[in-house]
Amino acid sequence: MPSSTSPAHRWSRLRDERTLTILTGICLAAPLSYLAQTVVALGDGLVLLLLLVGVGVPTAYDEYSPVDGGPARAVGWVAVASCVVTAEFVALVLVCRQFLPLSGLAVETVAFLWVALLNVAFLTVRDRV
Repeated sequence: MPSSTSPAHRWSRLRDERTLTILTGICLAAPLSYLAQTVVALGDGLVLLLLLVGVGVPTAYDEYSPVDGGPARAVGWVAVASCVVTAEFVALVLVCRQFLPLSGLAVETVAFLWVALLNVAFLTVRDRV
C-alpha cells in the first residue's frame, strides 16, 4: 500500500523538535554508555544508563522544554542533558560502590533511581520558580 505522505511532509516531521530530541537522545545513548563503560565497569546497569539517556532525557525535554526553543536549541539541550545525566550516573555508581553494602545491579539501580528522581525534582522546581 503506497504511503499518502509526501517527501516534504516527511522531511518537516523529521525536523520537528520532538523528533529531533528523540533522535539525539538515541544517537547519544550508545557512545555515552560506551564511555561510561570504560570509566566504570557496568554490568546489567548499562541498560539503565541507555534508558536514562535514550528515553529519560528526551521525555524530560518534552515535559520541561523552553517555550521558544527551536531545533538547534532542542538538540543542544538534549546533548548537554545527556552528558550531565551520564556523569551523574557514573559518579553515583562509584559513590554507591564505595559506601553501600550492595553489589552489581543493585548499586546501578540505586544510581538510576537517584539520577532520574533528582533530575525530575530539579526540573520541576526550576519550572515553578
